[in-house]
Amino acid sequence: MNQNCDNFKDRIADSFSGGLAKGQEEELRDHIKGCSECAAFKVALKSEDELLGRLFAGFEADLERQQGDVIKALFCVETNRRDKVIARINSLIDHPAFKLAAAAAVILFVTFYSIKTLNWLYDLKNFMDVCSVTIK
Repeated sequence: MNQNCDNFKDRIADSFSGGLAKGQEEELRDHIKGCSECAAFKVALKSEDELLGRLFAGFEADLERQQGDVIKALFCVETNRRDKVIARINSLIDHPAFKLAAAAAVILFVTFYSIKTLNWLYDLKNFMDVCSVTIK
């Protein structure tokens, strides 16, 4: 094997990935026709590439199945968590103390709103009194 064959072996590996220019491919083909060692290297590399392709194809299929299982599990956990939160909120809403607190909040709101309205009406009455005194 000479230095020239080392360069061609690098090109053989690149040829599988489509990384060679058209002129380089032709030069490689011509070299392989005349060099039994590089031709054997190409056959061995192609065989190895196909073997690895089949091996990784099995891994990819298994990985896709595992990813699907993980997604299903996460969805299930999220659904359970959401259901637990909703159940907890419902139990709080149904509790008598919550109902009493809600009623108290409504009463306080109505009271403060009424006071504000009464103050406004009182201010309006004073304004009307001032206006009527000015007109007379």
